[in-house]
Amino acid sequence: MTLETRRAASKEFQAHRAGFASRFIAAVIDLCILALFGFLVLGFVALIRFLLSSRPFEIPHIPGWANSIWAVGVYTIYFTYEWATTGRTLGNQLAGLRVVTPTGRLLPAWRAVVRSLLYLVFPAGLLWVLVSVRNASVQDHLVGSAVIYDWYYKAPQSPSRADTGDPRSANQ
Repeated sequence: MTLETRRAASKEFQAHRAGFASRFIAAVIDLCILALFGFLVLGFVALIRFLLSSRPFEIPHIPGWANSIWAVGVYTIYFTYEWATTGRTLGNQLAGLRVVTPTGRLLPAWRAVVRSLLYLVFPAGLLWVLVSVRNASVQDHLVGSAVIYDWYYKAPQSPSRADTGDPRSANQ
């Protein structure tokens, strides 16, 4: 397959809603990135403790409750920031996906927060993509988002007042 043929094939799918496989691959990549980040933080803490004390180098043991709070916080911040600023996480970038509003704009921050929390609480909602006519997960239906194929680097326009639900938008 030549480069021109691949470009033509990719243009055919540009801005179409993404299916389950590409979304699942992006999610796995993101989870691996977040797990790696967690291990790096623990390794850094162990290194600092080793250098500043006479204790041997060992990875610290984190209680389950603290680990859960840490994971929820990092997960929510990562996904919220990425979806609200560029519409794509690192996994989305590698899979050629972008999370947008139905009008193609970036998600407002509050929608990105709710969407990330819904993915944390109910990850099985992604399976709804398999039966949805719009290729939308449960989270997409609840938040009003869409995941599209988008290989362009530049993010769409930032959210307008109409997308954020600002009542003043009707007057302008």
